[in-house]
Amino acid sequence: GGFLPIGYAVHDHGKIDPNLGTESEFRSMLAEFHAGGNGPPLKVILDLPFAMVGAGHPWSARPQEFQNYFRPWNAVDPADNIGKGPVDVPYGQIDSDWGMGIVNAANGMEKEETTYRAIRDDIVFHLMDRFDIDGFRYDSAQDLAPEFWAKILAQFRTRYGEKKPDFVHVGEVFIYPAPKTWQRNSPDYVNRSAGIGMDGIYDFALIHRIQKVFGEGEDAQGLAQTMKETARHFDEPERLMASFDGYEDPTLLSLAKDGHGKERLFLATVFLLTINRVPFLYSGNECGMDYSEPGVLFEEKVDAGYLARFKT
Repeated sequence: GGFLPIGYAVHDHGKIDPNLGTESEFRSMLAEFHAGGNGPPLKVILDLPFAMVGAGHPWSARPQEFQNYFRPWNAVDPADNIGKGPVDVPYGQIDSDWGMGIVNAANGMEKEETTYRAIRDDIVFHLMDRFDIDGFRYDSAQDLAPEFWAKILAQFRTRYGEKKPDFVHVGEVFIYPAPKTWQRNSPDYVNRSAGIGMDGIYDFALIHRIQKVFGEGEDAQGLAQTMKETARHFDEPERLMASFDGYEDPTLLSLAKDGHGKERLFLATVFLLTINRVPFLYSGNECGMDYSEPGVLFEEKVDAGYLARFKT
């Protein structure tokens, strides 16, 4: 109970969770992945959540010392907030989600101080300078101002572009049903002409459609329609990520009610690995991520030929 297993209620972005290991172990793991002793070298993208922080984080635990580090609640237009209701802190009411305050990342951006500087220097640059990582995946990127992303990504590339030319910045950007007044449409986060500068984001529309078609048996025309619509708005659809499972729920297997879940999953996998998307394959038991307890991940739940077909 002393930590959140999924890692999103962060107390300190600069330290390894002691439940998982040490800094030296993390560096050794990175070196092993990069060396490729058991196969091709692997790059490591670090999931980086700083749109929200946990209750033990100094910004949450001592808010009087970190004025305006969380985004103020918009009482005039409540629909323009992320959360459904405000949270009271010493400096006023703030926006929140999942029980955590939304970080006011653009605060201090013009003079490169306070919140902006803390994120840039104490989190992003700090991790880059200490660990040989190959990319960041930014959790809940849509909760932070687009101008914040444009500036910090530009400064990142100025500082590390020569050393890490292939470093990738991947955003979890979920804009639905329409952007709030301070947000931008999803294509702007990845289209080079828009100037925000992410290398890739999720294709949530296609993920939803894959589940509907392959899992629930919806007409396959929906796949073509979704991909055509995406091609109209995204300059490079091949830089979008797609999967056949949701995050934790629902899984494709749980949606298949006709007894042919494995066959449906195999078709979905073939589709995912042959279209112009970055295939996002969850950890699993060769049946996607359809397991509810950690140990089940390693149990043999599939027929003998499934893994061989999957690898082929």
